[in-house]
Amino acid sequence: MTSALDKTTSSVVENNLLALSGKTIVNVCHKFNDTTLRLYDKIFIVEDGRLTACGSYEELSGGELLNRYRNVETAA
Repeated sequence: MTSALDKTTSSVVENNLLALSGKTIVNVCHKFNDTTLRLYDKIFIVEDGRLTACGSYEELSGGELLNRYRNVETAA
């Protein structure tokens, strides 16, 4: 949805979409930003066509599976 945008602009777009009341938002991504991911009610992780995890950010944040997809910035 925001793959061609920088992190700041991507966050603005996601926050604006999530602010729409009464709407279901489906965001498909390969990497994510912790700040905006926390705003989603439910997270589904699909690997090789199979659902491997489902839950809130709080439920999934401590696990290795979610860490694999975290958009970590590395020092240059």
